[in-house]
Amino acid sequence: MKKLLNIEKIKKPRKKIFLISRPFLNDTSGTGEQYATNLFYRSLSKEHDVSNVFKIGPVKPYHSIIGLVFYDYAYSLFALFLCKLKRINHAFFSSPHQGFFIYFFKLFGIKTIVYFQDCFFINNRFKNIFDRYSFYLYKKCFKYADHMVTSTRDNQELAEKYFLKKAYIVPLYLDDTFNVDFTEKKFAPNFGYIGGYQKGRKRTDLIISFLQGVSHKINFSFAGHIRGEFLEKLKTVANPNVFVNIVGPISFFDKVNFYKDTCFLFFPTSLEGFGLPILEALRTSTVPIIFKDAEIPNVLKTACIQVEKTEDIDGVLGAFENDQAYYAKTIREGHSYSLKFSENALIKFVNDVIS
Repeated sequence: MKKLLNIEKIKKPRKKIFLISRPFLNDTSGTGEQYATNLFYRSLSKEHDVSNVFKIGPVKPYHSIIGLVFYDYAYSLFALFLCKLKRINHAFFSSPHQGFFIYFFKLFGIKTIVYFQDCFFINNRFKNIFDRYSFYLYKKCFKYADHMVTSTRDNQELAEKYFLKKAYIVPLYLDDTFNVDFTEKKFAPNFGYIGGYQKGRKRTDLIISFLQGVSHKINFSFAGHIRGEFLEKLKTVANPNVFVNIVGPISFFDKVNFYKDTCFLFFPTSLEGFGLPILEALRTSTVPIIFKDAEIPNVLKTACIQVEKTEDIDGVLGAFENDQAYYAKTIREGHSYSLKFSENALIKFVNDVIS
């Protein structure tokens, strides 16, 4: 009888899942969609057998809208073929852009989970043909998908409003690379920015405005694809108080070292589906600074220092410089808040919906 009571619990059988994404699995510098794909792949692989085209061989995307659309279609069909070949009955879409072919997955008896990555196309009010095309794909995708997942309550409300279908909240999170504790970080006027430049985006103009007007002596490091017009504008900054350091593209693994020496993340975005750089900053005891009118999900926006204009950042810097205890308290609270985001929600959701 004693032996029977000590029998180990029988492990649940590993389930077969096909992760469908754009060609980002091996790319470690870029968008939230890329990051989410990597997170989903690594987390789900811990408990299940996860397949992806990129385990077979690298595939590079076409750098044009037509090429990308063609790629999305071709990849979706290839993924469907592999699902049937490997007898995989569940497909997890980390982006809905392949949504046109969701119907065919359903037709072949494959259950689908779709991650609603952001709300850009809704807030952009369909200003161009690509946004209208994206919205069409999203509608198709969510019409036939078995389950819809999103990262925040803000996006959940948008998704359910536009697609009239229940969306489950599975917040994004940071992987083991960010299991660090920099809460003993000392104050220094070191700023950082991770991203790139896209023509028509005002975020880079706001950065230039800040650099030209700041009265404190600061170091400002730029990581990402800093080139073209943005790089030329940075060269025109003549403020003697500012030292600019161009780091260039960095991998997810290098980000921790970047944040280690950064005390403030200036994140002048106007719109985010989630805001992973904010979460990265909080985890690494870096103070994120954003604008009050930015459309960032409240779950992260409330954890940031919010300013109305670039001139206000001087005041923020002065407040922390004059009160080191306030600075220490701020970074400890930010680090503690970031620990609430983990892979547990994703694993639990997938385990619950896949039978």
